[in-house]
Amino acid sequence: MDGEALKIWEAPTPETGAPAEAVLEGLVRLAEGGLHAMTGPRFFGWVIGGSHPAGVTADWLVSAWGQNVGNHMAAPAASAAEEVAGRWLVDILGLQKGSSVGFCTGATMANFVGLAAGRSEVLRRLGWDVEAQGLFGAPPIRVALGEDVHISALSALQFLGLGHERVLRIATDTQGRMKPDALAAVLNSGSGTTPGCMSTAPSAFGRTRARRARISPRASR
Repeated sequence: MDGEALKIWEAPTPETGAPAEAVLEGLVRLAEGGLHAMTGPRFFGWVIGGSHPAGVTADWLVSAWGQNVGNHMAAPAASAAEEVAGRWLVDILGLQKGSSVGFCTGATMANFVGLAAGRSEVLRRLGWDVEAQGLFGAPPIRVALGEDVHISALSALQFLGLGHERVLRIATDTQGRMKPDALAAVLNSGSGTTPGCMSTAPSAFGRTRARRARISPRASR
């Protein structure tokens, strides 16, 4: 399908611009055959949520407003909305008041931020400021992940300079959950002075475990 879509879209770089209406019509014509019904109630291809009408409308508003939300002065409304939404999340999740909140663009950046915070904290406890001194000469960090870890977590480790091939893999069950005995064995291994981070990010269940899935009578109805 990817190759077919590429053939449809393939075209030389335009020498001149085109009217906006023509551009939009061409976009619809080219994209139509390569769209999945992700917003439908019976789309089970991946763990993807359907578009909610209110969310779509809010997205339209944000695009129409066209704010540069780099700081509070440039976009006070957007900054205030983010601040309040963050407080609500802290309250809903029962986290410590004043907890820092950041809204990420997706799974890879969410894993990146979480692992970066863990990396900074475990090194801080050893007297190493990674933000100021970098990783050159820093104490090594052990990173433990579930056997079915999502690729986004491995990408985050790569971006953070921790490497995606030197992690400690923890055996998982048929639901992608870490096995307690395997987790304990990893946590108890190695030097007691070596700092470590553990990511409990959701596994790549749809990719690695799909062949084991079964449809229950309730789901089939």
